[in-house]
Amino acid sequence: MKRRPELLAPAGNLEKLKMAIHYGADAVYIGGQQFGLRSRAGNFSYDEMREGVAFAHAYGAKVYVAANMVTHEGDIEG
Repeated sequence: MKRRPELLAPAGNLEKLKMAIHYGADAVYIGGQQFGLRSRAGNFSYDEMREGVAFAHAYGAKVYVAANMVTHEGDIEG
């Protein structure tokens, strides 16, 4: 049985998430306002994450949260 590849699109903000899903993305990846290296991407607050996940799930799409950072002393608390 062949599986279809998943179309994964970046979503820097809520508007981009919705557009990616409307245009056929199977999944999107997002970043929060902390722990992300894409500081100019807009990123998501917790409320926007909730809205985006609800929207994606209503259309049968997945949401992946990317957490990446360069750690420095004192960053462990977050």
